[in-house]
Amino acid sequence: ITLAGFVSNIGGESFSATGVFGSIRGDSDAAPAAPAPQTAQAAQAPQAPQEPQAPQAAQAPQAPTGPEDGPGRTASSMPNQGGSGQSEAPATVVKRNGETVPFDQGRIESAIARAGAATGELGGAEAHLLARQVAIRLARRATPAHVEEIQDAVERILLDSGFLGTARAYIVYREQHKRLRSDARVVVDVTNSINEYLDRSDWRINANANQGYSLGGLILNSSGKITANYWLSYVYPPEVGQAHREGDIHIHDLDMLSGYCAGW
Repeated sequence: ITLAGFVSNIGGESFSATGVFGSIRGDSDAAPAAPAPQTAQAAQAPQAPQEPQAPQAAQAPQAPTGPEDGPGRTASSMPNQGGSGQSEAPATVVKRNGETVPFDQGRIESAIARAGAATGELGGAEAHLLARQVAIRLARRATPAHVEEIQDAVERILLDSGFLGTARAYIVYREQHKRLRSDARVVVDVTNSINEYLDRSDWRINANANQGYSLGGLILNSSGKITANYWLSYVYPPEVGQAHREGDIHIHDLDMLSGYCAGW
């Protein structure tokens, strides 16, 4: 069989010559076909260089708490009583004479600082923080605080913060000023005392039938006022002295430091 005739008899199917002759011989193993060459992979696009990351900001160092300012207490360990959305200071306060005035935190801070300086327990920074805590506590009140109530709050804040020595010094300070105010009320107005006698506008001039309007009467009237204030301020209880001064009761013969009309 010629190669050309065989090819014409197979209907144009394309076989290689090697494959045809192999089939005629009955070979079962045909020559392996050459492997198809692998297609080259598409070149990858070069990656854009990454932008360098910004350096992280260094954390600010924490402020040192400093040496302890009291027995086991530091400025940072004092109680924080503030709250979000809460007023940090009252608007007004009531003075001892009943007058309403604007609140002044600086006066509280100054008093605490003086007491702290006397004991050595705290300084100006701690006094400022403590005064702020007093203001926050007072701001919770529904009505303006009286000056005495403000001083009570200062004592409690000092005790709660562990400044026991300063609290004691502040209590002594309050008592001293209370005594000074009491002494100021005892002081006799010399000018008015003399003029009231000369003008005969003082009812005490006619209180004693045995004493006439004279130079001796002026001396006894003036000295009697001093003696009466001593009785009411330092001998009788405070409520008795207040009752006499306000006219609720009348204590006779206060111008004599000893008994009077007793036959002595």
